[in-house]
Amino acid sequence: MKTKLLISAIALAVSPLALAAPPAPWATGVVVNGTSNQTTTATGAAITNQADGADLDATQSLSSNVGDITIGGSSTQQTNVSLSSVLNHAEGGEAVQNLSSNADKVKVGGTSKQTTNVEGFSSVNNHAKGQHSYATQNLSSNFGNIDINGTSIQMTSVGWGSMVKNTAQGGLSYAAQNLSSNFGKVTINGLSNQTTSIKATTVANMANGHNSNARQSLSSNTSCAIEQTCEGYSRYNPGKPRH
Repeated sequence: MKTKLLISAIALAVSPLALAAPPAPWATGVVVNGTSNQTTTATGAAITNQADGADLDATQSLSSNVGDITIGGSSTQQTNVSLSSVLNHAEGGEAVQNLSSNADKVKVGGTSKQTTNVEGFSSVNNHAKGQHSYATQNLSSNFGNIDINGTSIQMTSVGWGSMVKNTAQGGLSYAAQNLSSNFGKVTINGLSNQTTSIKATTVANMANGHNSNARQSLSSNTSCAIEQTCEGYSRYNPGKPRH
């Protein structure tokens, strides 16, 4: 009789845990829950990420968060590139490059601040080559569903003799480049300053090939339906349409 009562008590203690709801799938990425400062400084350097071969993806991130993300208040992301080259290249796949940016569903929960400085004859290049190639480059930007809920402030400076370039080459290719911008569903809820400064330099976004698409945003907020490319890229969002 005593044994039966003990088993019953254990069953009652465990049952609430068994019934607990699993965490929301989108919250399982980066997370952090408050603050997070990210800084990258490149001076006289060459930073290269390259994937060669069919259906291979190249993703390079400097002072950035990629995939789901949350943070929960503050953040601050800064990338300084001087007399340097930053290159991300996918031969036959997808190329995604982020500088001081958040890419995927994002959130933050108040403040943020994203700054990218490219100066002194530097270059920042993202290139995807091949049929159905997909190139996305973000500088001081948020790409995905976004949210933030108060403040933000995004600043990108491209100075003297430098170049920022994003290219998708091939039929049915797609090129998206964002500087000091939010691309996706967006929200914010209060303030948001967006600044892009370009001096004696080149900023280019190109898609080459039949039925290709190119979208570029400078100091902008662009909202579009999820089925129209807002969700990022296939590694985090399987089955993404390209146009």
